[in-house]
Amino acid sequence: MSYSNSNYQLLGLLIEKVTGLSYPAAVRRDLLPSLGARIAVQDAETPPAPVAAPYLTGTTTVPDDQFLPNRAWASAAGAAGGIAADAATLARWGYRLYGGQILDPTATVDLTTPVAPGYGLGTEILEQRWAPSGGVIGHHGGIPGYTTLLLINPERQLAVAVQVPGDPGPTIDTLAKHLRDVMRG
Repeated sequence: MSYSNSNYQLLGLLIEKVTGLSYPAAVRRDLLPSLGARIAVQDAETPPAPVAAPYLTGTTTVPDDQFLPNRAWASAAGAAGGIAADAATLARWGYRLYGGQILDPTATVDLTTPVAPGYGLGTEILEQRWAPSGGVIGHHGGIPGYTTLLLINPERQLAVAVQVPGDPGPTIDTLAKHLRDVMRG
């Protein structure tokens, strides 16, 4: 197994074909209901102010103060990471997704069942205590200027989102391990 953003781009195209809607419209309707204005499907929606300032030392990325980090990156990310949100909204969304409030229970189990070492379907499995629920799951990712970590323990009804300006490198993995240990109880 090898992680690939292109698979998410293909998923976005499939969503458009199946729903007959644009990817942002389908995601807003089916996955982000009632989460409020603090989450935006870029570049169809702009994140509401205040917009987080990226940490871009040593890069050629130029912020446009409208999209994160700018419209070029927001549109290029598309279905592979073009959503912008604050940490509280992201944690609430993760809690709802892995808590069975967005997808039906079978699909939620599919997301969290290992299909490769450390991965379910689009989900990182940080602890393999599956029966079929339990353990810590989530995902981390980045775009120039930002890194995000989302961890959920559905069994304990906990969700944590951490957003870090810039690229913290291996520090984000260390943070994920510490949070995983705390979330297991």
